[in-house]
Amino acid sequence: MAAALGRRLRDTDVVARIGGDEFAVLLPYTDENQAAVIIEDLRLVIREVKVPLASGTSLSLAASCGVALINQDTTDADSVLSAADRAMYADKSPSSRRS
Repeated sequence: MAAALGRRLRDTDVVARIGGDEFAVLLPYTDENQAAVIIEDLRLVIREVKVPLASGTSLSLAASCGVALINQDTTDADSVLSAADRAMYADKSPSSRRS
């Protein structure tokens, strides 16, 4: 998954698995609007990944995403990860589902 995401990102961006099925993507010099465009592109990349199963079929993937901006008011890394985590769980809610 990290390799698939990395193919969409810029050389200055960083993608890392932070645990389980969660990844963090750092997008330096990116504002909220640019991040939204990149997130939608990453969702497409993720949907294109097919996980082959022993039965001969494949599993399709989807993602919930959360954005947190880092700026002069950011106090520490934990607060950014917490904000991104809250945004990601909000994205998982049924009212925010995309078709």
